[in-house]
Amino acid sequence: MVVEFSNNGVKSFFCGWAGCKHPVGFAQKPQLITHIRSIHLQEKPFLCTTCNTQFSRKQEASRHVISMNTGRKYKCSGCHQAFSRKNYRDAHEEVCMYEEPSTPVTVDRNTNTQSLPIY
Repeated sequence: MVVEFSNNGVKSFFCGWAGCKHPVGFAQKPQLITHIRSIHLQEKPFLCTTCNTQFSRKQEASRHVISMNTGRKYKCSGCHQAFSRKNYRDAHEEVCMYEEPSTPVTVDRNTNTQSLPIY
C-alpha cells in the first residue's frame, strides 16, 4: 500500500505496510516501491554469477561484483588484514586492537630471546 502526502507542493510517499518501522517518507515513489519489495516482500532479483549470492537492490549487487573482482587491496595499517572495500577497512581500523611496537625488537632464533637495538 502506498500512501501519498503533499505538504506545500512537496510530495512524500510513506509505507502503509502494517507494522513498518520506516521513520520517514520517501521523496520518490520508486524508492518506496524498492523499500516494499526489498524489506517487506524480501525479493532478491539480482544475482552474482560468480558466487550465486542474491541481492534485493541492483546497487548492492554491483558493489558486490566490483569487490569480488578487485580482490582485497585495502589493508589495515595496524594488523595488515586485507579488505575488499575501503569502508570495511575503515570500520575495522576503528576497533583494531593491534599496536605497532614503539621500539624494534630483535629475536635471536637460537636462544629465542629478545633484545633491543643498540644505537
